[in-house]
Amino acid sequence: MSSMTIAPSRRRRNQPCEAACREIHRLLARLPTYQSPNQVPFADGLYFFYEEGERSGHGPNGRVVRVGNHPRALGGLVQRLRNHYGGLKTGQKNSSIFRIYLGGALLRRSAPHIPCLGSKPGQGHWERQHAKTCVRCRPTEQEISILLRSQFSFRCVAITDRAARNRLEARLTATLAQCGTCSPSHKWLGQFAYSEDVKRSGMWNSDDIDGPLINRQDLQLFAQLVRHSRIPASIRSATRPLVIVACGKAKIWDKNKLAGPTCAEDAYVGAHFLVNRDYARRFGARWVILSAKYGYIDPHFMIPEPYDVTFKDPQTRPSLRKLRQQVRSMGLARFQTVIGLGGKEYREAIRETFDGSSSALCFPTQGLPIGRAMQRLKRTISHGSIMAGATQ
Repeated sequence: MSSMTIAPSRRRRNQPCEAACREIHRLLARLPTYQSPNQVPFADGLYFFYEEGERSGHGPNGRVVRVGNHPRALGGLVQRLRNHYGGLKTGQKNSSIFRIYLGGALLRRSAPHIPCLGSKPGQGHWERQHAKTCVRCRPTEQEISILLRSQFSFRCVAITDRAARNRLEARLTATLAQCGTCSPSHKWLGQFAYSEDVKRSGMWNSDDIDGPLINRQDLQLFAQLVRHSRIPASIRSATRPLVIVACGKAKIWDKNKLAGPTCAEDAYVGAHFLVNRDYARRFGARWVILSAKYGYIDPHFMIPEPYDVTFKDPQTRPSLRKLRQQVRSMGLARFQTVIGLGGKEYREAIRETFDGSSSALCFPTQGLPIGRAMQRLKRTISHGSIMAGATQ
C-alpha cells in the first residue's frame, strides 16, 4: 500500500488488547488478498477490509479498517460482499451500511452543505437507512463502487458455524477498535463519517466496538480457522469449476455515451452475456471474461473506454502467446474443470490456451443456437444443478 503519515494514537494502550491485535494482524497477513467478491472460494466466513494508505504498527502493510459478517444468511458471504461492492451503475446504499458510511463521508468531504445530508449527522436521506437517493446524491453510488474497487482490498476467513462466526466478529471488532496502536491516519476518509463511533474507532464499524475483547480461547480458534482458510484454492475448489464467459458486442457505452471507465462485469450489457454471467456467478469457484481486446480479465477489471474488435479478426484479437501467459499469471489452469460459455471463436481460443494443461474443458452450450443456449442456462440456474455439457 502507498505510504501515508500515521496519526498519533488517540486511545489508551491496553497490553492484552495490543497483544491480541498484533496477533490478529499477523494471522490475517498469511491469507490471500482479494479485490472482488467473485474471487472468494468459500461460502461462509468473516471478511476484513483494508484501505489504501491506512497502516499501523500492527499492520505495517495495511491495518484492518472493517470487519464484516453475514450473521443470518447461510452461505451468504459472497453475496454480502457483492452488496458492498455493488455494480458501477447499480449500487444500492440501502443494501449496505458500509456504502452508507462511505457515501456520507465522500459527500461531507466534497459537499458538506448538500441537502442530501440534512441539517444534522444521520438525518439526511443519504444517511438514513431505507431512504431513497435523489438526483444530487445518486452519482455517489458510482463513486463508492469505484472507490471500493480502486482503494480497498479484503481477506476472508472461512467459518461455517454461525454462532462461532457471530461471536468472533464481535470480539475481533472490539479488539481492533480498542487498540491504541492501530489509529487511523490524518487523511483517513472516515474522519468525514457522520457516525461518531466510526470516527472514534478508526474503523468503518459502529457495532461491537466497545464490547469485550477476544479471549485466549477464541484467539486460538481464530488461528485454527485462518490455517484452514489457507488451504490452496486448487484443493478447496476441486469440485467447483472455473467459468470463462465470452465478452459481448453490446456495451454500456451503447446506452450511455457519457459512461466513463466501467468494470468488465458491468461493461457488457447484451442479454446473452448477462445470462452467462448469472451462470458463472452461480456455479463458478471463480469466473473470468474472455475479451476480444484484453484477453482473460477478472470481472472487476476496469475497461477505460468503448472498443469494437472481434476474435474473428486475427489482426486485433489477443495473441495466443498473450492468452497463454494470462492463463499462467492468473492461475487459471489450476482448476480441474473449466467451463467455457461463448461462440466458436471463443471456444477455439480457450482450447488453444489451455492445451497442455490438466484441466478438463467443457462447453455446455456448444452446437446450440443462442436462444436455446440461453434457455438451457436459465433452466440450469433455476434448478440449481450444474451441468457439464459437451466436453472437448
